[in-house]
Amino acid sequence: DFSFAHSLLTHHACTSLTATSYDPLPVLQKKYPQAASHIQDLEAAEQTVLHGIDATKLGHPTAGGGKKLGRAGGFDRVIFNFPHTGGLTKDVNRQVRANQELLVGFFKSAMPLLRSSRTTPDRDAGEESEAGGPTIIMTLFAGQPYELWNVRDLARHVGLVVQRSFRFEWEVYPGYQHRRTLGNVEGGGGWKGEERSARTFIFEVPEVDDWRKVREKQLRKAGEDEDEED
Repeated sequence: DFSFAHSLLTHHACTSLTATSYDPLPVLQKKYPQAASHIQDLEAAEQTVLHGIDATKLGHPTAGGGKKLGRAGGFDRVIFNFPHTGGLTKDVNRQVRANQELLVGFFKSAMPLLRSSRTTPDRDAGEESEAGGPTIIMTLFAGQPYELWNVRDLARHVGLVVQRSFRFEWEVYPGYQHRRTLGNVEGGGGWKGEERSARTFIFEVPEVDDWRKVREKQLRKAGEDEDEED
């Protein structure tokens, strides 16, 4: 419902945001009526708000509004909070695989959108420079079944480096409320995301020399797996 982007704008002085939703605007408005005020404030502050965006096809015309994504020089941060495909099946293994495919697709599509680590970040005047290069940031709930997704291994598989992880602190983002993929639940549903423990993972693309080492390691591992199968 864009409450996270709204919190970044109003409480963290982030003024160069591109916020997206998977649902087209009419569907979004029906599922999350409260999103309207958040969108209004974001657009009034001249932030970019896009709808109908497939996170596995960022930057491509087939992503709906994805062809509009991007900025000169690339993004400093690409954030995906609590990704989930929704209740596609009650089979745990199939549900895990579906979400793993979502995460891998997102990582692959987000990597080209990052600015080069060798370029200078395009920051607002007066904003302090943050150490480190461009990153992909993902937050997941702790415990099962989320730990079965093996997000660290998925990221490494596509060539990302796990920089660090830490407990997600809900109170740092006033006004942010977790929303389920099916929309608002009358009466609040059986649980609230803000009451659950969660963890944030920060990934980065390695430098060119490090990237070669990552690829060599991946190729060696693939060869070893083939030998074991033989």
